[in-house]
Order: sequence, then structure tokens, then C-alpha cells
Amino acid sequence: MNLQFAARALGGNVAGHASVACPGPGHGRNDRSLSVTFDEAAPDGFLVNSFAGDDFAACRDHVRYLLGFGSFEPRRQKDQQRRPFVVAHQEPDTGKRVEFAASLWREARAIGRTLAETYLCGRGIDIPGGLYAGDVLRFHPAWRVWSLKLKL
Repeated sequence: MNLQFAARALGGNVAGHASVACPGPGHGRNDRSLSVTFDEAAPDGFLVNSFAGDDFAACRDHVRYLLGFGSFEPRRQKDQQRRPFVVAHQEPDTGKRVEFAASLWREARAIGRTLAETYLCGRGIDIPGGLYAGDVLRFHPAWRVWSLKLKL
């Protein structure tokens, strides 16, 4: 189990022997309100705890998505044996990717006075005034986390 990989994929930090502290679903990239503890005996191979009071299922699904596990499906009774935790990259289906991209677009805002504007200007890229409105270029506050997962 590679905690460094998990921490990077979750946008957080290694916080203990088998734990990662990371942003909860919908939280900013500097937030560390979600604790993810990897445990072979847990149903998903990990346990989540939100110190911000976020919904357990939303946190679990958020972690599953970022780690590439796909949707949660309860195990059958015979599958309750201990299984080692393995991080495997699985591409979500196209519909889920489109839905996820649309949610990022809705959460993002116009790039004026953001890190995106600073970055582009620092690279010498002139941004025409119409692009500041947010119809073409937008900035999502968690851009560093998502850039690890999305293949743009």
C-alpha cells in the first residue's frame, strides 16, 4: 500500500502509519477535515472520518472516486473475508466523467483575480477582456487536486 500515492491522489498529506488527512468533498485544497485510514479489514479497504460533519457516504464515494475505485457496491456475505488493500487505477465511464466535469464547471468561477490569472499573466499570455467573464476560462479552487486525476 503506497500512502504517498494515496495522499497525492486525495490532495492531502500522510498523517500517520496508515492514514491520510485530505480535503473533504467540496472543500478547498488546503482543508484537512477528512481522515482516511487504510485497513484491510474495512469493507472498502479504508475508513473515512469527517471532522467537518460531512455525510459519511459522500466522503466514502469521494475517496473511492479519487482513488479510481468506481462506485460503491456492498459486498455479498461470502466476500466478507479479509482482502489486502490495493490501489488500482480504473477509468470511470464516460457519463460519470461528463457529469464530474460539469460539476467542476459549475463550481468554478471567472478567472479574474485568481491563481489562474496570475499564472497566465506570469507566462506572458495576454487575456482578452471577454475571457474574464467566465464563459470560456474558469478557475476551480481545487485545481491542483483535480489536475492529478483528469487527463486534459
